[in-house]
Amino acid sequence: MIIEEDTVTFSTGKQAYANNGIIGLSPSGQVMDGSDGAFQLTGELDFRNGLTESEKVELADYMIESWTRYKAPLRTLYFTFGFDHVDHIYKGKKLDPRVNTVKITSKDPRQVMREHFGLKWAFDYPEDRVEECVFAYYPRDGVVEVVEGGAS
Repeated sequence: MIIEEDTVTFSTGKQAYANNGIIGLSPSGQVMDGSDGAFQLTGELDFRNGLTESEKVELADYMIESWTRYKAPLRTLYFTFGFDHVDHIYKGKKLDPRVNTVKITSKDPRQVMREHFGLKWAFDYPEDRVEECVFAYYPRDGVVEVVEGGAS
């Protein structure tokens, strides 16, 4: 399931309008959206039939994952780059893969790392392993702290 702005697209290809991308299941299993509760399917579909049971399960799985991520505690991870990962820039500064380590505190640090640097990084380390795994090889003053939602 993908939500982009006011459009929800299920894996079946069925699309629905959900005000501000807010959609969910009520305790009785009724599909509701984020404003007036009026759920509308879009396109050529007969919206009187609503969602199939498998689409409701897909929506429930999406809701569970969203709430679990929201509830998750903050974690701090340190990320290193491979020596050939030389094209990374953060806040206008070119990062040196031989010197810079990225520190991210977030509910999902890997996702934040992907948002800023794509998939071109080497390893991630938790705070309790950073001394032996990172600072034994990388200088402490090379840590770049990335703020979630901050501009790249």
